[in-house]
Amino acid sequence: KVRLGVIGFEDMITLYIREVINRPERLKVEQDIFSVLMTDEGQDNSAAQLHIAKMLAGGSPEAGKNLMLIGDTGQSIFGFTGAKPQIFNGFSEKDKARQICLDINYRSSRIVVEMGQRLCDLNENQVHYAVGWVRPEEDCIKPTVEVFQDSTQEAEAFAERIFEAAGESG
Repeated sequence: KVRLGVIGFEDMITLYIREVINRPERLKVEQDIFSVLMTDEGQDNSAAQLHIAKMLAGGSPEAGKNLMLIGDTGQSIFGFTGAKPQIFNGFSEKDKARQICLDINYRSSRIVVEMGQRLCDLNENQVHYAVGWVRPEEDCIKPTVEVFQDSTQEAEAFAERIFEAAGESG
């Protein structure tokens, strides 16, 4: 990488941490820009990314500095980058942060919410809580569940649906 003069995503994180540790005045300037730091999809943070967020938030809530993590461990998809939903789950306890669960789904019907809850119940990293809904059934498309023999059969079925929706035949 050095010879080619390139860096990868993880390198950017490591280099930033190294830079602000070696130049604390730069971190201070960046800390002073914001009074609140919000990171969305917090369940996909690695320990190093959360460390950066905490450094940037830099201070106590009493000093006007706040760090807000928003996320859903049931949607964690970046484990291959070092993301750990357990980091997100432990944030409120370890850092004495207030946890607010959004327990009303405004987008989906009862059937979709209940199906989602059943799937989330299988996820050991998921924080479990009941979710309500407000959208009437008649306003929603009824979900279906299909089982495929393999990923090729699944891909072919979805491709056929796309062609049908576009008014073409596969």
